[in-house]
Amino acid sequence: MQLRSLLASVVLAACAVPAVASMVWAGVAIDPSLVARAKTDEQFLEQLLDDPPKEHSVYLDKSWHGIHFLLTGSALPSDSIASKVIFGGESIGPDQGYGPAQLLTPSEVKQVAELLSQEPPEKLAARYDPNAMERAKVYPDIIWVREGQQALQYELQFYKQLVRFYQQAARDGKAVIYVVH
Repeated sequence: MQLRSLLASVVLAACAVPAVASMVWAGVAIDPSLVARAKTDEQFLEQLLDDPPKEHSVYLDKSWHGIHFLLTGSALPSDSIASKVIFGGESIGPDQGYGPAQLLTPSEVKQVAELLSQEPPEKLAARYDPNAMERAKVYPDIIWVREGQQALQYELQFYKQLVRFYQQAARDGKAVIYVVH
């Protein structure tokens, strides 16, 4: 329950941040043998997050909250596997600006990858409602109505990268660590 409260705080902070602020989501897939070290060695965790291997990482820029909304229909995190794509997991390490990094186990990564295989970009596009996203204060809330279809294309571009990332991590049996900062 503490994690849900923390994640809800991140989402609420996203909604309150002025348009000039930038909150971005980045993830890295790691071998499960490195999880214990990532949990206990702050320098190692920082290195993973600050300089991830390109072939095992994904950067969503500011699209993360829109992707979450298109997958879940809500701006807030929940206990659903769809919510774990962007929010959820075990908190590890120090605050990264908007909370600690989150860890998904290889089993959770596999569940996420399976879910995403059933959610092609066309399904997300069909759910796109700029007015609903603006009302829900999906970060960055100023773009949905103003940018319309361009905002949707921005979301889908990053969503496709996210799907590839999770599918590769699942195939490789990796854990995933991600952060909003």
